[in-house]
Amino acid sequence: MTTEIYSLIKKISQQKGKKLKIICNINDVIRPMKLSALYGVSDKNISLKEYSKIFWKKRDYETSNGVKGSDEESKLIEKNLKIFENYQRERADLRKKISDPDIYKKSTAELEKKFMGNWDYLSNRPFTNIAEGLLKCLKEGLIEELVFGLASWTKRKQNLVSVLNKVRIDEFNDTFRNFSECFFINGDNQEVTEYWKRAKTIRPDFDIWILTLDPGNINEEAFKLIYNNHGPKIYVLPDYHCNRYAKDMKNVHLVKNEISNLKNEDFNIKKEEKELNNDNTKIKLYSLGFVTPFILFGIYYVTKKIQLRNIKK
Repeated sequence: MTTEIYSLIKKISQQKGKKLKIICNINDVIRPMKLSALYGVSDKNISLKEYSKIFWKKRDYETSNGVKGSDEESKLIEKNLKIFENYQRERADLRKKISDPDIYKKSTAELEKKFMGNWDYLSNRPFTNIAEGLLKCLKEGLIEELVFGLASWTKRKQNLVSVLNKVRIDEFNDTFRNFSECFFINGDNQEVTEYWKRAKTIRPDFDIWILTLDPGNINEEAFKLIYNNHGPKIYVLPDYHCNRYAKDMKNVHLVKNEISNLKNEDFNIKKEEKELNNDNTKIKLYSLGFVTPFILFGIYYVTKKIQLRNIKK
């Protein structure tokens, strides 16, 4: 049964009687990478939100036989996927040929413009309703620790900036980093190990792992290694057709994954709360400052009356 991530986390937190430790992938879960990339190479004759419904509906496209189905939606995704694969091949060629980081950055920007026009597929990635649900959980104090970045470990042969990882880190700094419960594990130039081993090394005591599970990223085999090597944990997958095989597995939940209207500014709540608390403190101090002279005058008046009474005696 498909559910909302907020309701699921709240329920599990109440069942366990504690705040939860969560590992969360970024691509597709927080801000969809491939959705934005395929939309970038498309004709863009429909909105990103409309395109996203087709994209997630046809999330089985990366199979050995290509896209399933011969309907117009399948043809659209297959066409865009082939164009994006050409973009990736040309970008890989640039990486092999260019060692200077500045020249590489300029060349990749030109390549992106060639394939996507003015669409910046990295900065234009929307938030999902999963990100919105996690933000709500953080505000309500349901999460002890939220860790990102385990999926982005890379070992680079050349001293070239990891563009994708830098984007993820910058986005984290602008959003979830406002919450002390959130962490980003930077995997640049770290040893690449089996995916399930990263959590064993970094966060073995997690309660929930929200996975970017799809045929082109973490496939069924990789997920089963994670599932079988971490004991009685809880796993959350986007509700794609290709993930339905896992719906009957114990402790596996499918959640809705849609585009949200969430913005970076929505993560500034912690700062706003601090400012509000500071204002409240000032109000209290000002009130005390206003009342104190009357208290002191009362003490002075009573003391004087006692002194005069003693003198008369």
